[in-house]
Amino acid sequence: MVRFLISPPEGWTLPQISPQSTVVAAPVAVSPDGRRIAFIAVGADGTSQLWIRSLDTLGAQALPGTERGASPFWSPDSRSLGFFADGKLKRIDISGGPTRTVCDVVDGRGGSWSRDGVIVFNPGIASPLQKVSAGGGVPSVATELGQGEGDHRQPFFLPDSGRFLYLATAAGDATSVYVASVDSTERKLLVTVDSSEVVYSQSHLLFVRETTLMAQAFDTQRLELTGEPFPIAEQIQMNGGGTPYAIFSASANGTLAYQAGASAGGSQLVWLDRTGKRTGTLGDPAGYRDIQLAPDGKRVAVAIAASVGSSDIWLYDVARGLRARFTFDAASEFTPVWSPDGASVVFRSNRKGPNNLYRRVASGAGSDDVVLEDSSQKFPTSWSPDGRSLLYTNTGSSNDLFVLPMANDRPATGSEGRKPIPFLQTPFNEGNGQFSPDGRWVAYRSNDSGAGPFEIYVVPFPGPGGKWLVSTAGGDFPRWRRDGTEIFYLATDSTLMAASVNGKGSSFEVGAVTALFQMRRGGPGWPYDVSPDGRRFLVNALPEQQDTSTPITVVMNWQAALSRR
Repeated sequence: MVRFLISPPEGWTLPQISPQSTVVAAPVAVSPDGRRIAFIAVGADGTSQLWIRSLDTLGAQALPGTERGASPFWSPDSRSLGFFADGKLKRIDISGGPTRTVCDVVDGRGGSWSRDGVIVFNPGIASPLQKVSAGGGVPSVATELGQGEGDHRQPFFLPDSGRFLYLATAAGDATSVYVASVDSTERKLLVTVDSSEVVYSQSHLLFVRETTLMAQAFDTQRLELTGEPFPIAEQIQMNGGGTPYAIFSASANGTLAYQAGASAGGSQLVWLDRTGKRTGTLGDPAGYRDIQLAPDGKRVAVAIAASVGSSDIWLYDVARGLRARFTFDAASEFTPVWSPDGASVVFRSNRKGPNNLYRRVASGAGSDDVVLEDSSQKFPTSWSPDGRSLLYTNTGSSNDLFVLPMANDRPATGSEGRKPIPFLQTPFNEGNGQFSPDGRWVAYRSNDSGAGPFEIYVVPFPGPGGKWLVSTAGGDFPRWRRDGTEIFYLATDSTLMAASVNGKGSSFEVGAVTALFQMRRGGPGWPYDVSPDGRRFLVNALPEQQDTSTPITVVMNWQAALSRR
């Protein structure tokens, strides 16, 4: 057994990883022949790119055209890489040449490439797996969601090429590993694990329990695990809320790569002025995600990770810096949205499988009320100033914006009143909608440009009407200044932008767009909110001491550990 470390090229960093990190899933991939490692590195401008490190060289090779790439996976001949970027499943030959689009995706969560030229992949949150020809085409169904399952992700083809492993997530349960075939949706349960990653290497399945990388003998003919699992690496880094990703990869011939030293520090809520200068902090470091200030700016609702696969919403008193737990279910609660009067909070929870919407009064009294419960995956984004409409994203075949009629902080009564109303429903991906302070406009993100990153647009509410482009070169997470004169958003390099706008007339006007400062995001979900006067920003940031990330550990011939048992 031989171990060594791989660090990123000079001027680049490996993605910052913690149990609550926003880092793209599966940022490391070992080639099937065990001779190369693909990894994601982040440049000084915050843009990620794919790199290749051949183990017989001292340097890494950048792959132009893979900016913003996520979840790389190899072709079976180790000559090409598949990856997800800009709402597409793409491929690139590592010897050179342009990237090629295989098909559209919403938000890919892992793929695998068979020897027969079939790619099985996850097209987005709350989705089963799909399959498509590696040469491109229209995807078809590869798996079907079981009762209570949230999604299927991280497929991995076995050596026979026709069968693959994948993971199924379900609320409140450990992730289940199944084996299935490209020719059938039938499946067989193998084992339960604690993360969304499993690979086959040297006649063993590799998976993570807590933060320990385990190996267990696996018979690929009988499709059965044998013997007891045993540890081969400790403190594997985990990223993401809900069901986390374990950062490891391995080839069939015994090359293993992983990142160790999982951070327990989480992130920090930091107050910044318009120049990016730190003016204060709120609370202690923790696993924060999804920040939202109350309409009066005096309280903050934020989700905090309680353990692997579980989080709750807490409320902070801004002036006193004290927090109180707001939700108590054993599942995960995310994405709080305040009512316009600050009297209640709507949030999403996966306590029944899909992410359904619930409401609780801000005082914490009483129980959680069901706002919207169905089989779709959804999360709330904004509540209209008049209290009558709740805007939420429905993550189906593509992300769409829907409106749920509300009355007195509750869903409107009557069968028609409770029915969600499509607001923006297109073949493209819309999301993160935000009502303007006067309720006449909605700012949102969309990839309807057909290529490149998301952009920020504004449309009238309830519509119909025109559409105005706000961002200049990609954007996400729009927020309105409380007087309606600015829209803030996050550029693709994590720079916070401010766009001067005027929505008082019948037509919307967009003025100058100014870069304010670059964020060091420390958690998933909504990374910031703005004070009512537009002068301060509460940011979910990496702690200052987390300026560098752990290098990649490479283990050659990991199976030599078997002889020591």
